[in-house]
Amino acid sequence: MDEEFFFFVKEEHCKGFEEPHEWTIAQWREDQGVDRYDELNRDWKGIILMRNVPGLELDVKKQEMFYLSCYDMDRFRRFIFDSKFLDHFELDEASKEKMRTDDAELMRFGFRFLKYILMMEETLKAKGKK
Repeated sequence: MDEEFFFFVKEEHCKGFEEPHEWTIAQWREDQGVDRYDELNRDWKGIILMRNVPGLELDVKKQEMFYLSCYDMDRFRRFIFDSKFLDHFELDEASKEKMRTDDAELMRFGFRFLKYILMMEETLKAKGKK
C-alpha cells in the first residue's frame, strides 16, 4: 500500500510562517490545489521508479517516445492526431476529444502510452487484437 505523509519545513525565507492564520496540512493542501498535482504525478512517479529495473532497456525509439509524451505535449498531441497512431489503437471518441483540448487528459494518456511501450502494463488495446 502506498502511504503518503506530509510535514512542515520551517525555513527562514518563508514568510508564510509570519501570517496570523494557522493551517493544518490538509487545509493548506486544499487551498493550494495540491491534490490535483499529486494525482497527475502518481503515474509519473511509478514510471520513473521503474527505470532501474533489470532488463528494462530503453532503445532510441523508446527514449524518443518517452521524451515526446512527457516533455513535448504539443508534438505528442500532433503525433496522436496527425499520424496513423489512432489507426493502431482502440480509443473511444470521448477520450480522443478530451485529449484534443485538455492537457491533463493528454498527460494521463501519455503515461498510459509509456506504460504500454515500456511493457509495464497492458494499458492500451491494439486494434484487431483480442
